[in-house]
Amino acid sequence: MPNIKDESTVEAIARAFTGEAKRVKEQALRIVGYKPSYYLSGRATQVVYGNARVKDAIRRLDDIALKKVEVSEAEIVQRLRMLSGLDPVPDDDNGPKPNRTEQIRATELLGKTKAMFTDNISSTNKTLSINVAVKE
Repeated sequence: MPNIKDESTVEAIARAFTGEAKRVKEQALRIVGYKPSYYLSGRATQVVYGNARVKDAIRRLDDIALKKVEVSEAEIVQRLRMLSGLDPVPDDDNGPKPNRTEQIRATELLGKTKAMFTDNISSTNKTLSINVAVKE
């Protein structure tokens, strides 16, 4: 069974958690080699993911992943304007095209990684109010 005191185990857990396991704690522990009786007990997630070195390793990998998204806020706004029909879309025939919904969703997610949008959703008995603020 892997040992959390070993730095290579800490790094392996962080890589599995942020990668193949898609942020599912138990799945990451399974990938690293922990026994099911341990990672399914619930205690493992407290011990392993409560460890400061594991938290730091995950944070470090998350920071690296965020730096790979090299797109400016102006580019995101420009893309949203094109997708909404406010600006013309350049003619580009480089391979398969994602559908409009996929394009809008991907652009919104890029904007959220840059903290460009904040959603404020409130609901009363009969009405639903959604306010979206765009940082400029």
